Formats: sequence, structure tokens, C-alpha cells
Amino acid sequence: MRTLTAILSAASIACLLSVPAFAQAPTPATPETRPAAPEPVPLRAELLTVNMVVGEVRTIPVRGVTRVALGNGKIVTSNVLDNEVLLLAEAPGDTSLFLWQKGGSVLRYRVRVSSVDTKEIVERLRGMLGPIAGVKIESVGDQAVISGTASKVDLPRIQLAASNFPRTLNLVREEDVTVKKMVYLKIQIMEFKKNALENIGIDWTTNIAGPAAALTFDAFSNRQFRFTPQTQDPTF
Repeated sequence: MRTLTAILSAASIACLLSVPAFAQAPTPATPETRPAAPEPVPLRAELLTVNMVVGEVRTIPVRGVTRVALGNGKIVTSNVLDNEVLLLAEAPGDTSLFLWQKGGSVLRYRVRVSSVDTKEIVERLRGMLGPIAGVKIESVGDQAVISGTASKVDLPRIQLAASNFPRTLNLVREEDVTVKKMVYLKIQIMEFKKNALENIGIDWTTNIAGPAAALTFDAFSNRQFRFTPQTQDPTF
């Protein structure tokens, strides 16, 4: 009996060894969950420019500002107020300004601070040089630019005015004067009625007889006799 049991056990072991083992399929690995990338912050397409003068205070109307960034805090200082941002120009120069809003959008500005008021200079130059024809005065950035053409007599006056103002560029050139040949006609037009024109001059048929001619000669004469015109008091 023990021998039979041993044989059956050996046979069972042999069967188990001859049958390929079915390994349990590995459980697929759970993909690692990564945090979603933050959405890009929307930027305003245009870059706005703010022109200021040293010592000037300017406010930018904007709502929901959560953060402010300045490129150079020595040129401009800022302070966030209700529905606006306060700017104070400290020194001349250029800097950038970024404003973040609650919705995630970002507003971009370029702040230019000048040491002089260019607009005031332009107005004063226009008052001085305005009567000169061909001269144009305008503000370009932080400079006052004088351009155009002027006569040789007006050029020293323009140069003197430009030298008395800071950050003023004089580009005025002498005008090219060309003498051209011209023909001047002085015409006077008079209007007459047709009846009046008929009475101008002499009407030969109605006023006086026309011109006449006569010829006088001796019809017959000789050395002894010839006709003489009759006179009332003949002389012998």
C-alpha cells in the first residue's frame, strides 16, 4: 500500500513537471499622473508707451491688478490704487512696466521719462517761428524737431531759436530759389451793347458826302491866247 502511494505521488509530481506552468500575467503598470502644465498667460498684443517728465505723476486706469513689475525702479516708482496704478517719474530714462490682472492677462507698457517737457518746447517754438512759411515743428520722442525749408534771411533766426531750447534738433535747410522766365499779360475786358458799337466811328453814307476828286487843265491854248478864270474885277 505504501508502495502504491509512493508511486502515485511520484507520477503526480512527474505530471506537474511535464505540464508548462501558466504564469500569471503581470498587472499593467498604472501610468504616472503628472500635473497639468499651466496655461500660457495671455499678453496684450500692443505695447503701450507712456511719456512722462521728471517729477510728473501719472495714473493708469486698470482694474483688478494683482502684481506690478518695473524694469528699473530708479526711473519710475508705482503704487496700486483702486482701479488704477499710480506712477511717479523719478529720473530720465526708459523702462518697462508689467501689470498682472485677476483674469490672468498681462498689460505691457514702455515708460519714457524726459528731463524736459517737449510739448511745452514745441508750443513755444511754434509761437516764435510760426510766421515763417515752409517750417514745421513737431515732437518726436523726447525731442523737438524743426524741419522744412526757409530763406537765407530766416535761417539765422531759426538757428538762434533752436539753440535756446534743450533737446531741440534743427533740420531746416535753405530753400532752392530758381528764377523762371514768365510772361505777364495785363488784359482789360470791356462789354458794349451791339447798338452802341454801331455808333462808334464815322458813318460815311449818312453823315457827310464821301471823298471826291477833280482835275483842272486848259482845253485849248497857244502863245497868243489862253483861257483864264473869270474874276469879278478883271484887270487889263
